[in-house]
Amino acid sequence: QSDSRSRMLNAKVGIPIGNKDRLQIALNLTDQPTADDPGGVNAAQAAADPRSARDVNLRFDAGESMDQQRIGLLYTRDRDAGTLTLRNYYLLRDFANKLPFGGGGIVEFDRKTLIWRSAWTLIARTMTDVATTIMTAATAPCLLSSASR
Repeated sequence: QSDSRSRMLNAKVGIPIGNKDRLQIALNLTDQPTADDPGGVNAAQAAADPRSARDVNLRFDAGESMDQQRIGLLYTRDRDAGTLTLRNYYLLRDFANKLPFGGGGIVEFDRKTLIWRSAWTLIARTMTDVATTIMTAATAPCLLSSASR
């Protein structure tokens, strides 16, 4: 009841566009078809059999599975007047979880999410130095999400 399988791929590439522009692409793929949940055992049970699992976790086959794809895009445009930064993140996640109690304790969701943020900073300064930055205009993060059960 403690089996776990997981495969993951992470990749990141930066692409210069002209002398002052840059596009970065980040990719994350995760496939976790099995993550069994052995639950908590008492000290005596753990000493007698370190690979043991709670009886209810065995009875209800407790555990989870997840499949997730995430891609992020970051575009930066540096100019004498300031820097434009555009960020986009796309997330697709399928998740299922069997809980160890009667009545079919099952959690499942299929989520699609888009997050974007943009910022334009005039006179290059760090975002923490807001008091001396002449003008910073930034959109609030936008979160668009849909989930189905």
